[in-house]
Amino acid sequence: MCCVGAGLPAVAAPPLCDPGYYDSGAGCVPADPGYYVPSSGQTFQTAASLGHYVPLSAQSSQTAAPLGTYVPVTGATAAITASPGTYVNVTGASAPTLAPAGSFVATSGATAAVLAPAGTYVDSEGASTAQSAAPGTYVPNPGSTAATVADLGYYVELAGQTSQTAASPGTYVNVTGASAPTLAPAGSFVATSGATAAVLAPAGTYVDSEGASTAQTAAPGTYVPNPGSTAATVADLGHYVELAGQTSQTAASPGTYVNVTGASAPTLAPAGSFVATSGATAAVLAPAGTYVDSEGASTAQVAAPGTYVPNPGSTAATVADLGHYVELAGQTSQTAASPGSFVDVTGATAATLAPAGSFVATYGATAAVLAPAGTYVDSEGASTAQTAAPGTYVPNPGSTAATVAEKGYYVSSAGQSSQTAALSGTYVPVSGATAAVTNPVGTWSPDASPGVRTISPLVATDGSVIVGPVFGSNYGRGETIDLGAIREPVSLSLDLSNNSGDSGFPSALTTLSLAGPEFGGDPLVALESGEAGPLAPGEMTTLVFEVNPGEPGTHQSTITIQTDEFAEFMGPGSDFVYTIDFEGLAPLTTYGTWRELYFSETERFDPLVSGPTADPDGDGLDNTIEYAFGFDPVNAPTAAELAALPRLTRIGETSSIGFSLPETPGDDLIYRVEASTEMTPTTWVSLAEKTADGDWSGEVSVGAASDGRVSLTLVVPDEPLTPRRFFRVSILTIP
Repeated sequence: MCCVGAGLPAVAAPPLCDPGYYDSGAGCVPADPGYYVPSSGQTFQTAASLGHYVPLSAQSSQTAAPLGTYVPVTGATAAITASPGTYVNVTGASAPTLAPAGSFVATSGATAAVLAPAGTYVDSEGASTAQSAAPGTYVPNPGSTAATVADLGYYVELAGQTSQTAASPGTYVNVTGASAPTLAPAGSFVATSGATAAVLAPAGTYVDSEGASTAQTAAPGTYVPNPGSTAATVADLGHYVELAGQTSQTAASPGTYVNVTGASAPTLAPAGSFVATSGATAAVLAPAGTYVDSEGASTAQVAAPGTYVPNPGSTAATVADLGHYVELAGQTSQTAASPGSFVDVTGATAATLAPAGSFVATYGATAAVLAPAGTYVDSEGASTAQTAAPGTYVPNPGSTAATVAEKGYYVSSAGQSSQTAALSGTYVPVSGATAAVTNPVGTWSPDASPGVRTISPLVATDGSVIVGPVFGSNYGRGETIDLGAIREPVSLSLDLSNNSGDSGFPSALTTLSLAGPEFGGDPLVALESGEAGPLAPGEMTTLVFEVNPGEPGTHQSTITIQTDEFAEFMGPGSDFVYTIDFEGLAPLTTYGTWRELYFSETERFDPLVSGPTADPDGDGLDNTIEYAFGFDPVNAPTAAELAALPRLTRIGETSSIGFSLPETPGDDLIYRVEASTEMTPTTWVSLAEKTADGDWSGEVSVGAASDGRVSLTLVVPDEPLTPRRFFRVSILTIP
């Protein structure tokens, strides 16, 4: 190995290459595209630097990338145009610049970015387009990097908007980023712009559609009880709403009513009617017995005693007419004064009893009538005058009692206004006589004949002769007096005269003995131990006593008249002995006495309780029927009592009507069994009848008394020409 340069051949000097060329060792070679040779004599080529390029060969310099382009590598032969989204705003750039957020580059080779217009935005670098603000957002300024979300109460309807819109009245926006407002729903409203919520319509108002900016006020006749209502409620029947905007309806107060829906005011109850409760839909007619004399009444006025109201709906009470009265308040009719009473003023509350001495025979009388001469009325409230009985007379009208005919006078018939004097040859030894007595043999009138001892007839106080006279020589004669059946005490009188001195055998009548428990009462002369004192010859006296019926059954009593000395002369049997036979019957009752057994004094004055047509025990039998059949009117009938009512039995071709009555019926009743073919008032025919304690007419079979009742049966054969018949037992009362 040899040192450098030693022994080597000489080398030729390299050529000097021009700029743009370099000596590659094989001669001057042109610089390649992308490369350049800046000076001569270069042995290498230089790559174009970043941001530069050499487009051709044999170049002595590089070219800076113009604006809008860049060269990112060395040795580049061309510059690259900045793509959309980038730009190059300097020459010789080795890289483009990304469009910053808020801007964009839409074309290639841009030298600058463009700000996003208002309504758009660019939220990142390198954008080639701006984004339009979506509905619900907006961009107020250019170059924005984001859209603004619409606030509560606002909205953005379209894309690319630069501002938000406030919700108009009637709408609201309750979320951010809204693209449209919400209509206020029915029942609510929005009064202002930019609202975030709808307001419920207050009570008293309503909203009947969406999108309202105000609530509607409920009109009179309607109301809205709750907030948020979509309609007003129409006032119900019986209620009203007077003013607009009310939250409730008002019930019609007593005295008023509402008979239509949606009323703004109640109606006053018209005169003749009333409304007692709140919320009424109609007025009520005042019932009969009441009236209403003005509008707006809440109660009816009860007709006062003395007035009555016959019809419902009356505006005034009617004053009772003459001859009529209204006893109680609230009556529907006036009552005609019943026989025995009268009413001589209008508006009376009670009838006036006809005073003693007068009577009223008809209903509805306005005055009493004086009893005519020959009649009398001995108590108040008479419906008829009593005819003076034979033996009595009434000389003047308006008398309260009949005058008994004096001794020596008589009254032969009833209803006389004067007494008749006994004619010559006759005499009347007692008061109350109905006829004069012919002088018997051995006597004359007006003076008594010698030798006759006279005991006058025993005479009942009604004037009927019970036994004839006993004459002088018939000492010791006795009489039997049969009074028959008596139900009430019978008063008897005895005129006694001692004429024994005229016969030559003067004797004192010393005793009068009354034997038997049925005698009672006070005689007109003093009795001691049932005996009369001595009666000397020539003296007269009158004794009065009673025969009482006593217990039901047969009785006998005696009257014994004794003489003293003469009795000793004649011996026993010379006494005058009268035997009184009679049958005592239980006393009859009347409706009045029967009523006293069952009703208190207060009830007896209440015709709705104790009146003949009343039914206090509600068994369907009025008091007249209970009385007639001997039932208890204040308690439901027993099985035995029900069995006593009339019943019809068919056996073969006969009908049998059976029932039972009290053994002693009332003396003011008539029982009548009747038949009819048509059941019309004029077709009833009497088959049998009984008045008080009298006998039955017709073919009535009377059973034996048992437990105070008597069973009765009437058998009625069929009539061939009568296809059907109806039967009934009628009860009639004797006035």
